[in-house]
Amino acid sequence: MLLLDDKISIHERLGLKLSEWLAIPPIYSLRPIDYGEMMVYSLWGIIMLSMLLLTTRSDQTAVTRQLSQGLVLSILGLAFFGGFIDMLHIVAEQSVGLSTNMDSVFGAIEDGGEMVAVSFALWLTYYACLQISKEKYARDRLPKILTTKIR
Repeated sequence: MLLLDDKISIHERLGLKLSEWLAIPPIYSLRPIDYGEMMVYSLWGIIMLSMLLLTTRSDQTAVTRQLSQGLVLSILGLAFFGGFIDMLHIVAEQSVGLSTNMDSVFGAIEDGGEMVAVSFALWLTYYACLQISKEKYARDRLPKILTTKIR
């Protein structure tokens, strides 16, 4: 989703349409499109967290709980760097004006933080898959009598 959004600027386009449709005024050095983008990101966050909640409720294993907790942290990291730092960057740019160096620093913090959050989610998912495959391998190696449920 993030890769697609980076490529074709979905949140910018939807944010612009939403801000025009709702006629949002500029407030606190943020443009109307910034508020529209925050609404689009908030909607995506709600959808991702809802899907995560549903999958966690359907599978209550320890690995799933750990994965869900880690993915929530990753989503919060994305929200912090992609949302809060981005809006802080815009406010700083609009109110005081930033030098080229400071603009680059804000960009590096925002993009770098997003990359760390996504990398953490990827690593966590890989680690959970390893744990699940180890558990499955251990179950498959047990004698049939130990894995049969008694009625």
